[in-house]
Amino acid sequence: MLGEEIKRLREQKGMTVTGLARKIGVSRMTVYHWENGTFIPTEENAWRLEACLNDKAVCSVSRDEDSLLDRLERLERDFRDPHVASGTKNGRIPPEMRKAAALALSSLREMIAAGLEG
Repeated sequence: MLGEEIKRLREQKGMTVTGLARKIGVSRMTVYHWENGTFIPTEENAWRLEACLNDKAVCSVSRDEDSLLDRLERLERDFRDPHVASGTKNGRIPPEMRKAAALALSSLREMIAAGLEG
C-alpha cells in the first residue's frame, strides 16, 4: 500500500512526519493522512515525495491508485456513510443530500467508465 511505502521510506531516511512535510511543503497532518491511507498524494505532491525520498515508485503508485474512477468511487462510498462530516452547522450532511450526492457520483462514474470503454 502506498501509505505504508511512504512511511517506510521516510523512516528509512530518518525523517519525522514534520520534517518530511516541511521539505515538500505540506502540513504534517497531510503526511499523516497519506501514511494512514486516508488521502492519496496529488500527482504534484507525488513528484515532490519522489524527489525527497529518492523513490520513483511513490509517484507511479500514486498515479495508479488515484485514478478518477477510484476517486469517484471513494467519494460515492463516503457519501453513503451516515458518519461523513461536513462544514454544515451540526457537522453532518443531511441524509437526503448524502443520498443525492452518492447517486450523482455513481451516475458520473458510470458515464466516465462507459466513455473509457467505448
